[in-house]
Amino acid sequence: DASSSSSSSDSDSDASSSSSDEDSGSSRTFFAGVLPLGFSSSSSSSSSSSSLELLLERHRPDLPNGFFGATPSVEEIETLYEHELDAFQKTATQFLLDGDSVVVSAPTGSGKTLVGETAVVAALARGQKAIYTTPLKALSNQKLREFQAKFGVRRVGLKTGDVDVNAADADVVVMTTEILRNMLYPGAASLGDGGGKDASSDADYRLDDVGVVILDEVHYLADASRGTVWEETIIYLPKRIQLLCLSATVGNPDDLAGWIEEVHCAETAARCRTVVSDFRPVPLRWHFSMRPGRMWPGLGPLLNRRGDRMHADLRPFTKEGRREGFETSEDERWVNDDDDNFGRRDRGNRARGGSSYNSSFRGRGRGYRRGRDGGSDYASYAPSPRDRLENDRQAKRRLVPHVETVVGQLVAADLLPAVWFIFSRKGCDQAADYLCECGASLVTGKERKKIQEALAAFQLANPDAVRPEAIEPLLLGIASHHAGLLPGWKGLVEALFQRGLLKVVFATETLAAGVNMPARSSVLSALSKRGDSGPRSLTSNEFMQMAGRAGRRGYDTVGHVVCLQSPFEGPEEAFNLVTSPPENLRSRFSVSYGMVLNLVKSGSDLATVRATVERSFGNYLGGRARRDQTRELRRLREQRDALQEQIANGASEVEPEEWARFTKLDGRLKEERRLLKTVARQTLESRAEGARKAIGEWQDLGEDFVFVEVFGDEFEKEEMSEKSSQTRRSPPAPVTVGLAPDGSWMLPSSISTNALNDKKAPEKNALPVNERLTDLFHDDDDDDDDKEREDGESPDLDEPARSAVNERAATKTVAVVDRYDPVTVANGAFKANPFPLGEFLGVDIAGDWVRFTADRVSAVTHCENAGKSSPSEVAADARRDAEETAEEKKQLASLVMSAPTETSTKWRRLGDGLWSAAGAETSRVFSASRAFETFHRSPESYSAMETEREREASVQPLFDGAEELESFLRTQRALVQTTRDEIAEMKSFSDLRRAVKMHRRREEKLKKLNERVEKAEKRVGEYVAAGWSEFTRVVDILIEEGAIFDVLLDEEADTCEAEARERAVKRAEETAKKNASRSTRAANESEKSDVWDDPYSFGSETEEDSFLDWEPDGATRETFAQASSRFSLENAEEVLSDSDVDSESASPTPPTPAPFIDEALVSLDARRLRRRERWQNGNERLSETLLLTPLGETCAKLRGENELWLGAALSSERVIGLSPERVAGVAGALCCDSNRPTSCVYGPSEELETVLESLEPYGSEIASLQFENNMDAPVNLSKPVAALVEAWAAGSSWDQVRGDTNLDEGDIARVFRRTAELLAQVPRTRTIPAETRRAAAKAATLVLRPPITDLT
Repeated sequence: DASSSSSSSDSDSDASSSSSDEDSGSSRTFFAGVLPLGFSSSSSSSSSSSSLELLLERHRPDLPNGFFGATPSVEEIETLYEHELDAFQKTATQFLLDGDSVVVSAPTGSGKTLVGETAVVAALARGQKAIYTTPLKALSNQKLREFQAKFGVRRVGLKTGDVDVNAADADVVVMTTEILRNMLYPGAASLGDGGGKDASSDADYRLDDVGVVILDEVHYLADASRGTVWEETIIYLPKRIQLLCLSATVGNPDDLAGWIEEVHCAETAARCRTVVSDFRPVPLRWHFSMRPGRMWPGLGPLLNRRGDRMHADLRPFTKEGRREGFETSEDERWVNDDDDNFGRRDRGNRARGGSSYNSSFRGRGRGYRRGRDGGSDYASYAPSPRDRLENDRQAKRRLVPHVETVVGQLVAADLLPAVWFIFSRKGCDQAADYLCECGASLVTGKERKKIQEALAAFQLANPDAVRPEAIEPLLLGIASHHAGLLPGWKGLVEALFQRGLLKVVFATETLAAGVNMPARSSVLSALSKRGDSGPRSLTSNEFMQMAGRAGRRGYDTVGHVVCLQSPFEGPEEAFNLVTSPPENLRSRFSVSYGMVLNLVKSGSDLATVRATVERSFGNYLGGRARRDQTRELRRLREQRDALQEQIANGASEVEPEEWARFTKLDGRLKEERRLLKTVARQTLESRAEGARKAIGEWQDLGEDFVFVEVFGDEFEKEEMSEKSSQTRRSPPAPVTVGLAPDGSWMLPSSISTNALNDKKAPEKNALPVNERLTDLFHDDDDDDDDKEREDGESPDLDEPARSAVNERAATKTVAVVDRYDPVTVANGAFKANPFPLGEFLGVDIAGDWVRFTADRVSAVTHCENAGKSSPSEVAADARRDAEETAEEKKQLASLVMSAPTETSTKWRRLGDGLWSAAGAETSRVFSASRAFETFHRSPESYSAMETEREREASVQPLFDGAEELESFLRTQRALVQTTRDEIAEMKSFSDLRRAVKMHRRREEKLKKLNERVEKAEKRVGEYVAAGWSEFTRVVDILIEEGAIFDVLLDEEADTCEAEARERAVKRAEETAKKNASRSTRAANESEKSDVWDDPYSFGSETEEDSFLDWEPDGATRETFAQASSRFSLENAEEVLSDSDVDSESASPTPPTPAPFIDEALVSLDARRLRRRERWQNGNERLSETLLLTPLGETCAKLRGENELWLGAALSSERVIGLSPERVAGVAGALCCDSNRPTSCVYGPSEELETVLESLEPYGSEIASLQFENNMDAPVNLSKPVAALVEAWAAGSSWDQVRGDTNLDEGDIARVFRRTAELLAQVPRTRTIPAETRRAAAKAATLVLRPPITDLT
């Protein structure tokens, strides 16, 4: 750790600058002294270069001397390095030496780039060339400098859109992936014919001697905007070329390797190997930082010691902890520390030889005082009840630490240098300026002097690239790094950071893409960023890519990752990202104009082109899924067929005759039970409806009480449970089981006799283990089978509960006092169960409350004759009812109000549709004295026969035919029982029972298998390879715009045009007819208004409808009769005919206007018809070959985001004759960034503005066609950018240009470089007019001047 501290020696700082490669494998280089930006190398460079030359001389082919070359070994390549290679590096190198393609997936910072270097060495040893591709130009420039130091300046070249450094003669060429893709286009389509044509014959000649291609950062394949480039490169690459893909950790590297082996290694002996490693030479330690307080020191561990859970001290700051209101006692809260305390404790611990992190940042460790007071400059935070009621974001916002606080924590814990990721350019610059204003000086005097020297040298070489506002932070060891800076200034920041002169660099996520800036710590200010559709959380791959910047191999034993509290994320989100598995690579393949034009230009037929387009990574994943689904479908069908055969053959456990008889009886039993179930359900519904009707009639007559008989065995169970609860059960006697020496179980004879169920036991009362235990414990494996009865029958055919009144069922007389309303849904309809909490409320004779549904009612009586033994009692009740006072009515209402609510916990559920609740003393008294007054008589006052007669007289039948249905149900139950008895009397009934259960299980399993087979068949049938449909849509656009000759004949195109126009005319005529009919009807209605003024008529087509809507204010019998006669059918016809005659005589029918035909709709419909005609028989077109027009040839030569728009604009006649400055302005307008609005204080020149306005209609037409065909390609045309580029090409200074626009310096440089790249392509496009090509060539030199160029 001492070697990498801020006070390390100058030599250490210089050594660390160039010794780290893209993956922080700092010591894995041949040469340890080369610095970027042209610094001189040390003596170790020449020794390592000489070692490389000796290795190449021993193995390079020498054909004149008869030596055909030899493959070096891994050990020989390892001698070029100062340390031993890691295991995954050796494995990957061996695969490369064997001639296989390789996919390497390893964490960021593990040394993947070294495998690329070994691939280059292997290619050079074979006498071949190598291509190294990167996703960024800045990374390409960096790799150029590194490879020049390792392999020699003359041996390494660079090829980007605007820079060409020794690319033609170099053995190792570094380029962006887009450049390689463009080189592969000429031979692209020939790869899809399955091997009929050699693609290498049509490929770029510059690939003739290439033996290996290294695709760095291949996980960019999943990038939404650029992923297609990587897929196209892999698809088009000649199969003879070895492929090495370097990727950060992803979830499915095997899928990528399998796809490469299918599309690239097919028809060759080579394979694509996968090398996966999770080893990091510098392991990471995870921290979390927030505003320091009593409960958190500010910076502490994110994970526990095992690394599998979040640290316990962070729980109060999680969502769950805040919800629980986590609080600690005063002596457990941490004392706040200010900056001085940080520094004193850190120095004291290091003086004692201890680690500053272990003593100061281990949560509740040794470095903290305990106390009630803590003098602090920062407000502490402890969740309180008030805080828990606030918004979660506000609670998190108060925990966000200040920049200077976090830097102080990093300094105290010795975690510098650090890369601080902020997902905003403005945020990076503001953080650097704020830290500078705080007076934070992070460098020593010597380091400051070295920064001044490097800055002076940079000012001398690049005077326009200096940022005056960034000089002061730079001298303090602070800088920002983002895409808004000039490439030269970013190179200076990278060089100073590599030398250890910068301590904190605020950077955007682009720095994590592979730029060589390894640090001791990575700080993440937030765990979310703004995407195309709004804010989104970081993916695990993005998070690990940035975290992997931490840890410098050879200098740090541990890399540190610090996650900061943000207003949106806290420790929970950080923990989830740390522990999340890597994401899988997904295909982002899309069809562009350049792809289509170059595939068509190759001259291959559509079948070959289609085969090429459908070889994408996404189709491989989908095809593999389809193959897996096909195998699964085959397996399911085999299982289904075998199961059907088992079901058809019957049960093998019983005799066939017995099984046939059982099957017959079982079928009869099912039918009888089905009939019983149907009739029982009808009986249940009829009884419930009759009960509702009877109770409702008596309540409508004003009866206070309606007495019903509520039945249910639950009443008896309730009484028994109350009695049994008073008596405690004695525990069962223990059972002793012994194991004999021969392996048999020994049981007491008394238990064995009962357990064996009258079976004869073997001698010594011993049985095999399974049989003995089964008989003892009755643990039959089928007894507890869910949803089956003991006889093997399914309960689905049982009659519904309470469908018939059981003669033995207990009943209870209940006085109904209220009824509940049914439950409805949102639209007013009743729910499937409208009474989920009961339908009626009653009170029994004991004063307890009863709640029940209508199907629980077995009989309904009423108070006039319920329980009365003589007419005198009835007369007495009548006199009492006449004398009933309002007070008694009020008491009854109070009784109802005193009942428990429907959702009260006092209710106890006794069964389906039956609840009971204990009543209060008032309800018991009122029930005995009022409701059940006539029922409370002694049994001696009347005979049992008299009671039965009176009971029968008081009971009303609930519905007609109830007795007949009850009789039928009894008969049907007897039939069911008889059939069951016959089945039970069959021999081997137990075997049959098991066979039945197994048979039912098989049937159920067969049903599920059939469902799964149907789903699998549907999935397999729906699969269609992606890509071709999108390809045809792009072809349609190009045909409509005249870039490709149409495959349709002129007669076919004319037929489509005529059909579209015929449809348009028909639609227009129908519309005109409807409008005329509507106008006539409105005129007729206005003329008839004097006959009948109907304000409620809304234009009905007949006056009968008006009569139905008519509602007179004062309706009487006379007005109704008058209206009826007026609007009768006969009179209505007369009125209508008269009115028609009058209207015809009054005013002639206006002439029907000519139908309006929308030409735009005609064109749209014609294009759709042509597309349908063009591709409806797609298989017939596959043998045809498309041809490019001159416009198509122009677009195929250009490279950009929208080649069609670029070619159409630059081929326009309005561009011919423009000066180079105006041509540069046109190119700049086409190359603007559509995602970043641009403004300029001045506009383009008058001539340039006229040209841009003439191009706008063409751009709108292309945009409209793209929208119709669901294609997304930008159609850019920006006048502010055109003015800016025109001024720059006219000679304006850099200071003037950057002050005239809202764009950052990096954005201006990017637009200018894109403009220069486009202008450089125009002279090579022969189909563009010569005058425009000459102007573009001169304009390219005017635009591409410092500080726009990357290299000096």
